[in-house]
Amino acid sequence: GKIIDREKIKKILTSLDIVIVKESDLGLLVQVPTYRVDVTREADVIEEILRIYGYNNIELSSKLNSSISYSSKPDIDIIKNNVSDYLLAG
Repeated sequence: GKIIDREKIKKILTSLDIVIVKESDLGLLVQVPTYRVDVTREADVIEEILRIYGYNNIELSSKLNSSISYSSKPDIDIIKNNVSDYLLAG
């Protein structure tokens, strides 16, 4: 949810040797150097931008959502029988 200035993003990308091929209102088309084998997806490019920008510069939301699910404990006898069956089948 953090909006980072486009010029700042472009500066970060060029400092990482990532070439900006095309720029539009919708975003940037970039070319990643072949030696950057860890950057293969859009999410990887975003991660690189955030790494240089600084994760600590991204504010956390004041609202936290979570969900709790309940599951019953497994029957230990059934688990033991299944493990025994697998070991004997080998």
